[in-house]
Amino acid sequence: MIIALIEKNLGNQEIILKILQEREKYNFTEINIIEFLHILGQEDIKKILQDTQKYHISNYVIANLVSLTKDEEIIKNWINNKDLYDFTDEELFIMIFSSKDEQLIENYIEQHNISILDIKPITLPDNMTIGIEIESEGKNSYTILHMQDIYNDWKSKDDVSLDKGVEVTSPILYGNKSTKDIYKVCERLIASGQISTKNCGGHIHIGADYLTTTQSYKNLIDLWTNTEKIMYLISNKSGELPREKVNLYAPAISNNIKKAITDGNINLETEEDLEKFTRNLQEIQAEGKKSSCKFLRKNYYGINFNNINNITKNTIEFRLANGTVDPEVIVKNINLFGGIIKTAQDIYIIQTLDEVNRTEEQKEKLKLFNSIINSDDELVKLDALLSLTVGEDKEYYFDRYNTNLRLLNEKGKSMEHIVGEISNTGTNLSSNYFYER
Repeated sequence: MIIALIEKNLGNQEIILKILQEREKYNFTEINIIEFLHILGQEDIKKILQDTQKYHISNYVIANLVSLTKDEEIIKNWINNKDLYDFTDEELFIMIFSSKDEQLIENYIEQHNISILDIKPITLPDNMTIGIEIESEGKNSYTILHMQDIYNDWKSKDDVSLDKGVEVTSPILYGNKSTKDIYKVCERLIASGQISTKNCGGHIHIGADYLTTTQSYKNLIDLWTNTEKIMYLISNKSGELPREKVNLYAPAISNNIKKAITDGNINLETEEDLEKFTRNLQEIQAEGKKSSCKFLRKNYYGINFNNINNITKNTIEFRLANGTVDPEVIVKNINLFGGIIKTAQDIYIIQTLDEVNRTEEQKEKLKLFNSIINSDDELVKLDALLSLTVGEDKEYYFDRYNTNLRLLNEKGKSMEHIVGEISNTGTNLSSNYFYER
């Protein structure tokens, strides 16, 4: 309706302004007003800002319109005259944020105690690429959505799964040198008043090119299918179970993989061609789509293989975590998910060595990997998984597991109720000639 009004009267400023003055007749919300004026163009926005009292525009609308002018002089003039208005912190920051003045932004964040000084490191290899999607909701989502650059090439885009939300995506990140950027982006979102709600997911991409052979992928499948329930418990911070919509956007996949192998529809055990193997994994996701909710896209699983060999985004995506604007939670999940990919490749290298040529450390890693596959004890699996993937930091994830399992039991639910059917026995694709040597 709003766009239709604008299109009908585009070019007739007098009528446009009359519609704005009579906005109650059209049930305009504050967001509607911002959308209405943004479509008109920057020059019209500037004219409205010259006489805000005439149009009875709220401070929230003013702040957003100031930022949408993308005019540095206008933005800074409003910031300098902030004492003449009763702007909230979020309204003031949205103008500061849009100014692109890094010193101004940093000063605001520091003065309002939003700075996060205890920065947790990314512990992955520097040659492992990382991508992050941060979903959030809030009144300032619309303006953030129209910012060309959030910070160091981090971009914003719309996401239909969110309610008045925005998704901020990272450029390709490399190891710990990217950690600071993650914290800076989260600080800006927090200062803008953005929050992560039950609608938000926290998706992390790890470069698929880190896995170099079919055996590496088989190791990944063994790790995942034998620990999938555990992964849903430790992918969110302590005291937080998977979001309500996880079964729609990131359900379990291990049972689909096991069924495809058992039925003989897809043969992963003997396939040695890497490209064919990854296509087989993608076919499992396509088969899962046919038997699931009709709205379920084939990449909507807790782990997504659908981007592998994609020219623009060759990644393995981990979709199971809830959304968050807490950078520590994001970094811990990067280490966990990236650690799984690294472990799959490390175990492959160990598998190629004769027993006599393996170091004691390598023998211990292979023993832990085997215990994940062969043990029926969930705590044994958990300890082995964390020892292989996050090492000395494993107590952090043990806390997640214990707290979230207790919360799950208190609610009288099983993980299968939340994320769909999970294979209790997993798979074992490692019983090939590498594994037996």
